[in-house]
Amino acid sequence: MPTLLTDPRSGGVKKKSGVNVLPIIAETWSQVRDDSNNEITYILATYVEGSKTDITLLSKGNGGICAASQNFPDDQPIFGGTKLTSGRFASFVYSGDKVGVMSKGRASMHKNGVLNVFEGCDLEIEVWPNMKEEDIGLSKDEALSNQSVATCTLNHLTTKIGTVNIEEAQTPKIEKEDTQQDPMEKEMKEMVSLDSSGFIPYERLKTLSDTSSIGIDPTKKELALTDEEFDQVFKMTKESFLSLPTWKKNRLKKDAMLF
Repeated sequence: MPTLLTDPRSGGVKKKSGVNVLPIIAETWSQVRDDSNNEITYILATYVEGSKTDITLLSKGNGGICAASQNFPDDQPIFGGTKLTSGRFASFVYSGDKVGVMSKGRASMHKNGVLNVFEGCDLEIEVWPNMKEEDIGLSKDEALSNQSVATCTLNHLTTKIGTVNIEEAQTPKIEKEDTQQDPMEKEMKEMVSLDSSGFIPYERLKTLSDTSSIGIDPTKKELALTDEEFDQVFKMTKESFLSLPTWKKNRLKKDAMLF
């Protein structure tokens, strides 16, 4: 069943987050938290293929965040948790460069509902592919400026991880045929200025009359806003907005010039 989250605007009342985290996630996370189990120190979860609400296991293994970050897919949003060498537990969310704006927005809405399952985490960390535990607390740019990610990853695997079951940990990648991009679509994509998270700034979004060519449902383009901008524009969270009746959502979108 959908997990629950608390909206501070509701006075602490629990409500459905709209995401269904399958039992295998909690079961695997309990293995990560088990001090007697050194075989599983991280978990990666993502959406069931073809589903927009069901979350299932993508991969698990040992080696902590260093091993986990080598298995980040570039075309799926992921939710994860890991045990650090200090004994603390950390959670994270990551969306690769090939994840669409709508998928990133959906993952942002479901973030709290999924991470609530990772009990015992006392920090949420910024992550990126091929990082190492020593990078936690740094930005990606800071970590890259310090030293080579590839070299650090290799050393980290050799000294701290040992042998990683690559066959189990890696997700097979399906090669996609190159297709020629429509010139108009290319021009539209170049016109849209996305921020580093893949969302569209409000001032830019409200000027776009047709967003379908850039992969955004024109009837739901408000979801391309960051959580912070969404709160500023609509004075409520995305979860609260989605629970409103259609007529009220349309009225608010018209007022915000996003209809």
